[in-house]
Amino acid sequence: MLMANKTTWGLVKHIMKSGKLPPIQLVHEGQNQIEEICWNKTTFRKENGVFGKQEKPSSFYYNKNTRHIVYFDKVTGDLITGEKFRELYFNKALIKNNINIPDNNK
Repeated sequence: MLMANKTTWGLVKHIMKSGKLPPIQLVHEGQNQIEEICWNKTTFRKENGVFGKQEKPSSFYYNKNTRHIVYFDKVTGDLITGEKFRELYFNKALIKNNINIPDNNK
């Protein structure tokens, strides 16, 4: 999701690879992309959801057309993760949160 100079690696991979904090421009770009996903007219919000194997309480935005999910910690409001997921993981996340998955057999 987060793009650095049109490359395909994101913020976490940037830090892991370089060992440095990224340029502020990269951080702003990531914030803008998350905002675009959350405020897209085809994106839905689930207020009482869960994230991960520990089923951490979260609220999240999801878009069935693009398979983007953005998770926020329910207690702190902190960003947990936000990205485009593979179809299998995306569908599992929706099922786990009692949301009907897209019917791809049409």
